[in-house]
Amino acid sequence: MKKMAMVDKAKFLLKVMESDLTPEEKAKKLEFLKDDYEYETFIKLTFHDIYIAVLDNLGIEKYTGDNELLKHVSRIL
Repeated sequence: MKKMAMVDKAKFLLKVMESDLTPEEKAKKLEFLKDDYEYETFIKLTFHDIYIAVLDNLGIEKYTGDNELLKHVSRIL
């Protein structure tokens, strides 16, 4: 996959989360964010952190860490 600009990643994330895909399909489409440590400057998390929050939000993998911002993002997605 070609390198995406930050804004393109954010748009893609929004598009996938708003789609009618199953949680597993959404997780699969967003899997490329798993190893992305570039900061999304608006919420001060890396795309890797956002991916973890998405998995938690979808009920695929529960986040058990202590990052309160990440927990909050997971709840509001």
